[in-house]
Amino acid sequence: MVEGGAEQPVTGESASRILSDATRIEWPHALPAAAAAGAISAVFMLVSLAGLSLGMVFGGMLCVVLYRRRVRRNVLTSGTGARLGALSGVLGFAIFSIFTAVQVLVFHAGDQIRANLLESIKEAAAKTPDPQMQPVFDYLRTPGGMQLAMATGFAVILLMFLVLSSAGGILGVALLRRQHKR
Repeated sequence: MVEGGAEQPVTGESASRILSDATRIEWPHALPAAAAAGAISAVFMLVSLAGLSLGMVFGGMLCVVLYRRRVRRNVLTSGTGARLGALSGVLGFAIFSIFTAVQVLVFHAGDQIRANLLESIKEAAAKTPDPQMQPVFDYLRTPGGMQLAMATGFAVILLMFLVLSSAGGILGVALLRRQHKR
């Protein structure tokens, strides 16, 4: 460690301070980075369902890169990257949810969503050989079952945003570390 122009040995206290700096998140810099990255993840989710998982991972990576540009810190830990990625995932899910609500309310896409969900349930019921599953599919076709299916779908999407964006944050830290070593 260099202090005052002279190299000093790294003590337990100075190592602890370095690690503390590496894991501390500066929220005024993290929130704008996470919002921008989350918005991009949400757009990937809305535009292309095939690229949604890549968009979420990319959002987590982008959040780390944008955060590091603002903070100018040499060392970020994987845990910090995961937390930044998770933050971008939460904000991405919130933006995705708002856009979905606007689609349903303003563009009256609810009927199309309902029809697609009913078609998916019908296809799944036709493919299932177990006759004991038929009452489950019958329930899912009811209004209460549709609400349950939608809520479950949104919970799964939130979980995907969290996990994949966190993984992207970890990957972003690893790539920045690798780039920094060059």
